[in-house]
Amino acid sequence: QRLATERQELKQQLAHRQRELDQLAELGKALPSLVRGYDFSPAVAVLKEMTFESPEVRNALDAKLYLYQGAQAFMTQLASDIASRGWSGRLARISGSPVDGRLTAMTMKDVTVMLPRGAVTIPLDQVSPETLIELAQSFLKDVSDSAEFYRRQEQIAIFARMEERQAISNEVAGQLMEENRPFRSRWLKVLQGGI
Repeated sequence: QRLATERQELKQQLAHRQRELDQLAELGKALPSLVRGYDFSPAVAVLKEMTFESPEVRNALDAKLYLYQGAQAFMTQLASDIASRGWSGRLARISGSPVDGRLTAMTMKDVTVMLPRGAVTIPLDQVSPETLIELAQSFLKDVSDSAEFYRRQEQIAIFARMEERQAISNEVAGQLMEENRPFRSRWLKVLQGGI
C-alpha cells in the first residue's frame, strides 16, 4: 500500500514538473515579444511574477531573469553615462545612413544627437546594438574601480547575448570568466540552461 502511494506521489510530482517545464517553454517564447525596442522592463516584470516549485525550472527562470535584468541594467547605465558625459562619434542605425554627431541624451524611446545644424531625435530602436555596445565600451575606459569595471563588462556580455551578438558576448564573457569568479558561476548557469 505504501509503495503504491509513493508511486502515485512520484507520478504527480513528475506531472507537475512537466507542466512547469511546459509553462517555462511557453514563457520563453513569449518574453521577446514583451521587449519594446531595447526596453526589457516589461519582460523583467513578468519574470518577477512567476513562481515555480521544481528546482530546475526555478533555476532556469532565475537564469532568464538574470539576463533580462542585466540587459535592462545595461540600458539604464548607458542612459546615465550619456546624460552625464555625452558621446561624440558615428551612430550606426539598423536601417538608413549613420549619423555623425554628439549624443547628449537617451531614453528608452529615443536618442538626442547634436549636429552642426541643431539637435535631432532618433528612435532608440533604430540605433544598432553594435553602436550601443561600442558606447558602453567607450565609457568603460574611464572606469578605474575593478568591481564597477566587472559589473559593466557583465552587462555588456548580457546585452550582447540578448541582442544575439554571440561573438561579442562570448569574447567579453570569456575574458571576464577568467578574471571574475562570481561572474563565472552566474554565466555557467546561463550556458547550462541553454539560454
